Amino acid sequence: MTSNSKFAVGVLLAALAGAVASTTAHAQAYPNKPIRLLVGYAAGGPVDVGARQVGAVMQKDLGQSIVVDNRPGAGGAIAGEAIAHATPDGYTLLFAASPTQTTTPHLLGKMSYDPRRDYTPISLMVIGPNVLIVRSDSTIKSVAELVAWAKANPGKASFGSAGIGASNHLAGELLAKRSGAQLLHVPYKGNSQAMTGVLGGETSFQFAGTTDVTGPIRGGRARGLAVTAAERLKVLPDVPTMAEAGFPDFNVSVWHGLEGPPGLPQPIVARLYAAARTALRSPELQKFYGESGFEIIDASGEVLGARVNAEYEQWGDLIKGLKLNQQ
Repeated sequence: MTSNSKFAVGVLLAALAGAVASTTAHAQAYPNKPIRLLVGYAAGGPVDVGARQVGAVMQKDLGQSIVVDNRPGAGGAIAGEAIAHATPDGYTLLFAASPTQTTTPHLLGKMSYDPRRDYTPISLMVIGPNVLIVRSDSTIKSVAELVAWAKANPGKASFGSAGIGASNHLAGELLAKRSGAQLLHVPYKGNSQAMTGVLGGETSFQFAGTTDVTGPIRGGRARGLAVTAAERLKVLPDVPTMAEAGFPDFNVSVWHGLEGPPGLPQPIVARLYAAARTALRSPELQKFYGESGFEIIDASGEVLGARVNAEYEQWGDLIKGLKLNQQ
């Protein structure tokens, strides 16, 4: 090797060492300024409230303020696009809700980013399953009885939802597909109106969030037939899972997680995940999520990434089959 070649190799090695040292120092110093936490939904909604609760606890561990930045619109896609193109330095994060990456892409059609790849998963935090309910005076007491009645009375079994493409709409369509029953979808303007519809007898049944149904079930106005979670819920221990009701792998839940831009350095990911785990174990979040009906998961970014991919495929097939996509 010539002296010039040796000099060039030396310069290259020195540059690489400097880059590694710089990255390591940056990660060790992280964070040294406030962090923006993007939310793809309006202030005051469940995703926004969750983000603010989580951010308020995480910032104690991180030693820097976490400022919620609402970017509502397009089913969360505006915030999703922002995180896809943000600088991967750990100072812009996304408090993600599942529709942004699993259903919205199929409903909107073409997007400017790939919701399966253009992000760095940090932590899957909580899951909020749906509960299949009927009015308490209904003669239907199980999912099997509901399906049997629907098949015996084509066109009469109806279910309400928060709107086309909402989680509880897709849950009802999935039940129709899996059971072979003809189920009529009745879209409302929101979850509260859909709940009023089923409790008032306008619709036959509904998939609804745990927070919405716990009160009516305990108050004797509604009957829970099944929960769309892998295990029974602590807040509704007497309500079986859809698997127990004869529909395995019927896991229809809204989840919240923490994500960063693509290319986020692993040391920063590890630091944020550690802070998220500490926050989720705090009395504040244990109480908040326990009362809201969400189940704390505290899972890694790898688990979050796998869930995104699986649900993206599941809902894509269903939405295309129903011709709900805009393209």
